[in-house]
Amino acid sequence: MEQRIGKMRSFNNYCPDPGIPVNGMKNSSNYDMGEKVRFSCYGGHTLVGSEVRECLPSREWSGEEAKCFGPYDFDNSAKISEILKEAVAEKEAEQKRKLEEYHKALFETWHNGTQVMPMGRVLDINFPGRLIFYFTFDVSGSVREVNFRKSVEFAKAIVKKVGISKNGARAGALTFSSKARTQFLPLQYETTEEVLAALDRLNFTGGGTAANTALTHIRESLIPLTEKWLLNKGMKSIIFILTDGKANMGGDPKEEAELLKQGGVEIYCIGVTNSVLQDSLYKIASDPKEEHVFILQNYATLSFLVEEITNGTIDYSKCGLGLEKLGKKVGRGRTVGGRQATEPWPWMAALYFIRPGLPPEFQCGGSIIHESFILTAAHCLYTKNSKKREEREIIVKLGLTDVKNQTALQEFEVKKIIVHPGYRFGAIYDYDIALLQLKRPMEFNALIRPVCLPPPELPPDISFYKPGEYVVAIGWGHTGIVQIMEQVAFKPVDQLKEVILPIQSEERCRRNVLDRHLHEKSFSERMFCAGDGRGGNDTCQGDSGGPLMQSLLNEDGYTYWTQVGIVSWGTGCGVVNTYGYYTHVQKLVDWVISNIPPKA
Repeated sequence: MEQRIGKMRSFNNYCPDPGIPVNGMKNSSNYDMGEKVRFSCYGGHTLVGSEVRECLPSREWSGEEAKCFGPYDFDNSAKISEILKEAVAEKEAEQKRKLEEYHKALFETWHNGTQVMPMGRVLDINFPGRLIFYFTFDVSGSVREVNFRKSVEFAKAIVKKVGISKNGARAGALTFSSKARTQFLPLQYETTEEVLAALDRLNFTGGGTAANTALTHIRESLIPLTEKWLLNKGMKSIIFILTDGKANMGGDPKEEAELLKQGGVEIYCIGVTNSVLQDSLYKIASDPKEEHVFILQNYATLSFLVEEITNGTIDYSKCGLGLEKLGKKVGRGRTVGGRQATEPWPWMAALYFIRPGLPPEFQCGGSIIHESFILTAAHCLYTKNSKKREEREIIVKLGLTDVKNQTALQEFEVKKIIVHPGYRFGAIYDYDIALLQLKRPMEFNALIRPVCLPPPELPPDISFYKPGEYVVAIGWGHTGIVQIMEQVAFKPVDQLKEVILPIQSEERCRRNVLDRHLHEKSFSERMFCAGDGRGGNDTCQGDSGGPLMQSLLNEDGYTYWTQVGIVSWGTGCGVVNTYGYYTHVQKLVDWVISNIPPKA
């Protein structure tokens, strides 16, 4: 049974229901003032947030919301980049502000006649806000040198952004495998260029993994030595640990991390690959955990973050990217009665239809395939009385996950409706495909970007459309079970939902049509069907026009998504022994391409 986090307050309780974490449990339903609730996670999941929360006199709960993360819960790269960019920008601003204060104090000291030493060091004036960065690299054999270099590029991105100077921020580096080794000290280099060159000179060694020895070395040797030589007791030390976490020789690093944090050290943990020991990283990192622990699917995602942090130019027009969290482990619920999409699908479009004297009404989904074109289902563009809609009746909204949160919204009018010439509105959904050309091009960003289209010719070894392979559908459509021939009032949900479905064979799709006593032409070669047939998992009314997708890895290691289908039709929603039917995009992709202008 799916668990949901509740926020409604009971009249019998002093505090609101704190909710139950997905993949976890709580030990009490008593929410009176002073009562405590303890949270725990099912096996294989890590608790992040507060294990125990108390109902306070303010009618609020102490601590942080409890969440349970599994071994394949990766962080979304767009979300990580925003958190890291903000964190690095804060460090940059803090260092700049402290340097200005230092230079002001330096000028006032000189102006007041204080003696200055020959080396230029002012007596009795210490810069109180120096930031010291310690980059701690995993060089164990499982990482491989090519990935180690990506970790180094990440460190260089931080250094470039914050800047290194004689009186400002400094940086040191350690590597660890079975033992920790200092590569260079914060007191060695006084310029950004020197630190970047030193990072480039780091060597990959291979061996075991012992993060514990690295933290011990920083606490016992590097921090005391740096403070001694830089004559500064007000430094702030910041540790970045970059690891694949596939082993942990050398003991539990939690105790060393606690000693460092008690001394005011801030610790960031970046774990890469699905073998990472997430529990250890959450124990090591500073609070709040969501701002200090980042679990990435692969080192390609780390390269993406490097560009983001340094304000590099990200080509958001590249199709199918931006969902590194999901990978191929996407089984997160269903559209009918199912799980909300917690992260944005950046190519999802919402089609709203204008009604005289009423606000625009959501009716269908669509997908971004070009800066000026939306792909959708042809049947979405007709009224119930078979009348084709006019361009002025349609509004396309992009950048939405929760329709009530419009911070990333871009809204467009339609210039031209292009319906496949083979489509005929009625009971048969053959050639159910259409394009909407927008009046102006959209602006691509992390939350608005295109999905890939399948190639005109499919390689024989590709997983697209093969029975038993899985596809993902998304939409704001109806979420309840709808029996065959049942009429229900359509009310879209606010939060985008996802469903993972197995592809069925052509024979089963055709047989299911005949078993339902439908016209044999209801299923054509330009369709395929998907679903498990057990009931519950399905697409439904309002999901029409939205994308059905499969994922692959590109040569750089990125997960990218291709739209293989368009939500088209079905008999009921979530009914046992039924399947959803989808437009076969690859068999119509030549028509799509012929209607889109080539890139300049």
